[in-house]
Amino acid sequence: MGGLLLSFNMWIQDKALRAPGVRSACAAACGVVLAGVVAQPVWADDQLDPLVVTATRVPSAVSARLADVTVVTREEIERQGAGGVADVLQRLPGFQVYRNGDAASATSVMIRGSNARHVLVLVDGVPTGTQTTGGATWESLPLAWVDRIEVVRGPASAAYGSEAMGGVVQIFTRKGKDAPRVSLGMGLSDQHLIQTDASAAGVLGMFDYLVGVAGETSNGFNARSNTVANKLASDRDGHESNSSHAAFGFQLAPGQRVQATLNQAHLNNQYDFSTTSTKDDRAKKDSSQAGLNWSAQWLPNWQTITTLGQSTDAYETRGSSLYNSLTRTQNASVVNQVQLGSHSLRALLERREDHLVNSTLTLGIQDRRGDQKTNAVGLGYEFQTQALVTGVNWRHDDNSRFGEHDTGSASASLEVAPGQRVRASVGTAFRAPTLYQLYSNNGDPTLQPETSLTRELAYTLSVDGVQWGLTGYSTHYDQMIDYSSTKICWTGKAGCYGNTAKARIEGATLSMSGLMLGPVRLQGSMDWLNPTNTAKDKWLARRARQEAKLRAEWTAMDWDLGAQVQATGRRYDDDANTKKLGGYAWYSLDGTRKLNASTTLLVRVSNVSNHNYGNKHFWNYNYSNQYLRNNINKCANNVGNHSYGNKHFWNHNYSNEY
Repeated sequence: MGGLLLSFNMWIQDKALRAPGVRSACAAACGVVLAGVVAQPVWADDQLDPLVVTATRVPSAVSARLADVTVVTREEIERQGAGGVADVLQRLPGFQVYRNGDAASATSVMIRGSNARHVLVLVDGVPTGTQTTGGATWESLPLAWVDRIEVVRGPASAAYGSEAMGGVVQIFTRKGKDAPRVSLGMGLSDQHLIQTDASAAGVLGMFDYLVGVAGETSNGFNARSNTVANKLASDRDGHESNSSHAAFGFQLAPGQRVQATLNQAHLNNQYDFSTTSTKDDRAKKDSSQAGLNWSAQWLPNWQTITTLGQSTDAYETRGSSLYNSLTRTQNASVVNQVQLGSHSLRALLERREDHLVNSTLTLGIQDRRGDQKTNAVGLGYEFQTQALVTGVNWRHDDNSRFGEHDTGSASASLEVAPGQRVRASVGTAFRAPTLYQLYSNNGDPTLQPETSLTRELAYTLSVDGVQWGLTGYSTHYDQMIDYSSTKICWTGKAGCYGNTAKARIEGATLSMSGLMLGPVRLQGSMDWLNPTNTAKDKWLARRARQEAKLRAEWTAMDWDLGAQVQATGRRYDDDANTKKLGGYAWYSLDGTRKLNASTTLLVRVSNVSNHNYGNKHFWNYNYSNQYLRNNINKCANNVGNHSYGNKHFWNHNYSNEY
């Protein structure tokens, strides 16, 4: 499934035509391909000691963190050429991803083997996700407007409440910077892939802005591998998408900034309801996030961050199956932090309201609508010296459906020798039942929150510019919500949700970055996982026990070159462990060359080995790409025409030259 994609973009500044800034070359993957990213990349503030917001909800230095945190910059996203947010995360330690076909299809992301619904996703501080099965709709998160991504692995309910059992992923969108400019972009492919985008951004005194739109259409490919010939299920599964982003900031005074953001995304993709589908099955997904953030530095040692937000997630199917659902989440939070010498005190007030309109809600629900409200208070304390950092967090949630729940965490980090640090932590977390799990035809209104207890021990070593890390963790899950085909529901029929499952996940991650072997710079990770369903004494489905990732970068003949490999061990596609999914390895090459002051050529080749594999029964995945970026961009994907799958009998094949 080879292809050709040609893309051009430009930006205009001060009425003079100039070459564009670095485009989103990362967009040439999977199906939500955002090849023509329009805006000049907006970089996070450059600092010798960068700040991370997500770990504690207020800016803190990475060197003093008490959690397992990773920051992905826009530069890294573009250099490695990811196709969507999930593809960016898949390359990080501790992450595993599976989907029903290409990047426009249903996608799930797991951190350290946790369920997909155990990952809290924030967009500029606004929670986003569904109240059906839970978790974010990853395929609806446009990569075009991402400035950076912050990841926290491990339980974070003591800071965020429900959902943050496995970790937190926060997406920070772009904002205006530097002089006003207009950017334009377009991409074409012989797979009938067409991409267009445009944006305007800049700074005018104390005011900054960025507004942009992006669109894409593609005929796609057949996502299923076991379809019946001469049926619509055996045709190509294409998609069309569009997104818009607006960010407006105002510096009220030194230390006082207000930021407003609005994101919208629409995705209409074809899928196959069954192997014999005779109708044009389609899934329509619409998502949005609107947020208002006020950051106030009242005194050198006193800071307040206030956030108001609303997100929506709509899902509708047409064709063989008729279904519709709409989730709306509203939140408001105030975080105060006071620094008193080596002591840091933090206080939180938060309110969240979740609403669900779903065609299957019936139990005690009027107009097929359900809702729940949560009020929360939290406290945090940290003590820091040059060698020792300690922290404790506590949070109390009061939910209108299941009542009160407390979570807490404690951690310590000690520098045992120059460049060597040991970190230990323990934390509890919970996940509230979704409104769908409570009140649908398959729901149970007596469901209780899922709970977990995690212990973690880590060692880091920094020597001669090389960073090594070894992290071990053990998580015990209780009251896990699972679907049981034999449980008698409130309707009197068998088949509904219940607190029937227990699990134990033990694992370790070895990571390395900055290692030089002659002119070659290496970074990589190795994950070991023991994901056990203790109620059934089986592997948890779709979790690989071993996964290795390695990237090498070097310079030769004016080219900045890179090579990457990911090897994933075998898994099972079902809880009974009867459907085995074999292991696979995935290779890619990329090269960047500065042609002149305004043009950069970026070439990427993926799936060099032409290896077939899958991570879900009857679903295939084929991805390979090569591209060139900047004002003239060229990319060739899937040179080896590699076909593989991440679910059994589902195809994933994306190939293009860009």
